[in-house]
Parts: sequence; structure tokens; C-alpha cells
Amino acid sequence: MTARFLEHHEQVPGLDQTTIVDFWRWAYSDVLSNANRSVFAEFMVGKALGCLGQPRVEWDSVDLHYGEFGIEVKASAACQRWFHSKPSRISFSIKKAPFWNDATGKYEGEPTRSAHCYVFCCHPEEDRAKANVLDVQSWDFYVVPVNTVNTALGHQKSVSLATVKKHAIHCKFERLKATVDSALGLVSET
Repeated sequence: MTARFLEHHEQVPGLDQTTIVDFWRWAYSDVLSNANRSVFAEFMVGKALGCLGQPRVEWDSVDLHYGEFGIEVKASAACQRWFHSKPSRISFSIKKAPFWNDATGKYEGEPTRSAHCYVFCCHPEEDRAKANVLDVQSWDFYVVPVNTVNTALGHQKSVSLATVKKHAIHCKFERLKATVDSALGLVSET
């Protein structure tokens, strides 16, 4: 069954006067939490690339489908929802994984990095009181083709921000599409 976009006014059957927005507000308002921040990062990248035409698929082989290309989006932050006495070490998962086949309900094939390009999204604010994850200008984006990840990092399962910076092109949100296009060889970076 293909997912569809829900409309904000859709009622939740059996819950009197409750719409899907009530659920969204309850479940997803805390965008500083790891899980929601990661999905928000996928949304930002998808918005920049103009590839949000279908609802998000939780177990897809890549986070975003950008034309014929697969984009893997990874998010990390210095500030967390829980108490911490010092900023978190910023790192990203780059673990290879088998392909999830939704039709069979099974993982298939050898573990691989399925995407053509990685977009590492970093929210660097260290002060929880100042952290505004919704402010796209507060994020840093690091774009790197998967071939570079495979060559430089091999079988590593995670990568630090310092290592990402050595191999990726840094940009802010307004340059994200052009930077991804360049990394994919669609255009020359100007």
C-alpha cells in the first residue's frame, strides 16, 4: 500500500474532535530530540532539492529520491534534549546496510551504501536555551559523493565531524541544491 499525504483537517476515527494535526503536534513538536531532528533534517534537504512529492518511507534504501539519484541524510548536533554538562561529540552513522525490500518484507543483498550522495547536517549550537532547530540558517551542511565516502572511509560505521570536513563540501541552506548537484556531477560548482 502506497502512503499518501494526509490533510491537516482529517479526523482520527474514534477520537472525538481530534485531527491528525493533534497527533503531529503531540508526537513531533520536540524537534531537538534525536529522532525528530533527523527527520527534520531529511525534510530540509528534501525541500532544498524539491523532492518531497511523496510521503517519507521509513525503511527505504535511501532517505530521499532526487531524480535518478539516492540521497542519504545524516543529522547530528552539539546540543541534545537531555541534560549534558558539555556539548555532544558530533558524529554521523555511515554504516553499510542490506537493502530493505518492502514488497517481500525482508532485508536483501550484501550490506552497501545505497545512496549516490551523503548530506551531513550539523546543528552546531551548544546552548540548549538558544538552539532553534527550525531555523534552517543555523544549520551547516556537508555534501560528499558516496564514492568518496567508500574510498576514504571504507568499512567505518561512523564518522566524526572533523573527518567529514576533510572530505565534504560545506554550505549553508541556500547553496545546498547547487552543492548536491555539483557533487552528483549535474552541474559545475560556480
